[in-house]
Amino acid sequence: MMKSILFCFITMLSIIGCSTNNTSTQNGTKTPILLIESNAKDSKKVSVVSALVTKIADNHNISSDRGTGFGLYNEQANKTWITWAGEDMNAYVREYRHATKTWSKSQIIGQIPNTSFSQYNWAQQKTDHHNYPKMTQLDDGRLIVIYSAHNSRLFKSISPSANTIDGWEKNDYEEIKNGDKAIHATYPLVNKATNGDIFVFYRYTTRNPTDYRPLEMIKSTDNGLTFSTPIRVIDTHNALPHYLNEVYNGGFHHEPAHNGIPERFLVGWTMAGGGLKNKHNLYHKNAYFAYFYPETATWTDAAGTDLGISIDEHEISNCLVFDSGELNRNQKHAV
Repeated sequence: MMKSILFCFITMLSIIGCSTNNTSTQNGTKTPILLIESNAKDSKKVSVVSALVTKIADNHNISSDRGTGFGLYNEQANKTWITWAGEDMNAYVREYRHATKTWSKSQIIGQIPNTSFSQYNWAQQKTDHHNYPKMTQLDDGRLIVIYSAHNSRLFKSISPSANTIDGWEKNDYEEIKNGDKAIHATYPLVNKATNGDIFVFYRYTTRNPTDYRPLEMIKSTDNGLTFSTPIRVIDTHNALPHYLNEVYNGGFHHEPAHNGIPERFLVGWTMAGGGLKNKHNLYHKNAYFAYFYPETATWTDAAGTDLGISIDEHEISNCLVFDSGELNRNQKHAV
């Protein structure tokens, strides 16, 4: 059985709670990664009975990371695997063996290659805090890590063997493309359906205009060997007021089928844009939530209203769960 786990990337300036510093510049600042393990019997309880804090690495780049997909625990293998972005925004992995309470060495399993990019050059991409990795486990037991080059390309790296990172090397990555074209992805989130299908959601950068950035999805039905043609799953067609047409996806949680409710992903996001003009990410507004059903690749709002295969500018109001009010130049983020 595979279980997701939560990690806290803690800076020296913020040592209480779980947070990522997404106000940093692209300067490659390093912070430690701390794993907090609780012995609480009920994982749904908020309180922690006692906890062991272990420093995993010193080379984590401060990033615009999302609080999911850092790693996972496999009960049968009795191992935990984690991933993070280290030097040059390389994708690192590490393995914890619970039986012996020992960590493997850190190893690079993905890189930002020296190639052309639709935005920024290679040196900038190698210090770009958007280029973080996300992990899940394939049905055949191998691990897959997904990461992007900011607004430019999307990559995958798959371990050579099941239930281990042994033999997983820095050149074991390849680009995911739409035919022969690069996918201009940022903020990838990865999840696995009960049938083994792998879903990757990411923000797509159209660059025309700069604050029109819908959410796209690709799917693999063959353990990550190939991926489907991208589909836009949240797309406001550059039509919302205040130029707020950038989807900032933040939550992506898998909920198995239960009590007559079909399997679904719980998806949360905010909308961003220029406010008074076409300008990237000057303001964020509101918080939105919807269910995505992997079996049919369709959406509903929280009340169960069918939204079809894509949420557009007419349907997004159905998904509003928090109205942040009027745009405020002194408080540019919704939540």
